[in-house]
Amino acid sequence: MDFKETAEEALRREIQEEVNMRISDIEYLCTFPNRYHYMGLTYQTLDIFYKARSTSGKASAMDEVASIIWLKPGQVKAPQLAFPSVRKAWKCWLNSLKKS
Repeated sequence: MDFKETAEEALRREIQEEVNMRISDIEYLCTFPNRYHYMGLTYQTLDIFYKARSTSGKASAMDEVASIIWLKPGQVKAPQLAFPSVRKAWKCWLNSLKKS
């Protein structure tokens, strides 16, 4: 997040910068603690997860994104995801689908 930027503003900006998409209908999902290793230091962070809808059609890899692939929820298993916080958020999102 940039200085004086809300989490939702950072989400919109990062999605635009990383995959060239605009989003709407942002809905809070969950948060989980994480550790971010950078330049020999470990930072304690809080990962914030949202659900949102794309309003701009196709995504394209930009900035630090090497490629994009689209998968259906059943094609992804939590152990395949890189970080514990993301694995927990994935399960939280799947549970939210069952409730709606």
